[in-house]
Amino acid sequence: PADMAAAKAWAVANGISDGTNPGGAVTRQQLAALLYRYAALFGYDVSVGENTNILSYTDVAQVSEYAIPAMQWACGAGIIAGTGDEREVYIPAGEWVDYFTDEPVEAGWRHVNTKGIPVYRRARG
Repeated sequence: PADMAAAKAWAVANGISDGTNPGGAVTRQQLAALLYRYAALFGYDVSVGENTNILSYTDVAQVSEYAIPAMQWACGAGIIAGTGDEREVYIPAGEWVDYFTDEPVEAGWRHVNTKGIPVYRRARG
């Protein structure tokens, strides 16, 4: 948004975010928690993932307790998917290219096998 201070204030006031480090990278569990809180605030059914098993994620031990319901919801709702090195990655609007081929990449969700290797990067200007 044009007014990031107002967006941050709204997110903090509505319990979506704590407002710390607004320009920082967002982890998968943080993204799940943000979306979960937003969905709950606007009356969406967040019970869809109550029984979703997230134990198949190799990094499940690193999921913070606060984020477990959000991760279950996001996985159960199909917002986050993948196990091990396979991930659903969201490419935001902007000029992005494949890390290896320099081919342009459109915004949206992409299923990738990262194995810890960068997959996309900003296009050089």
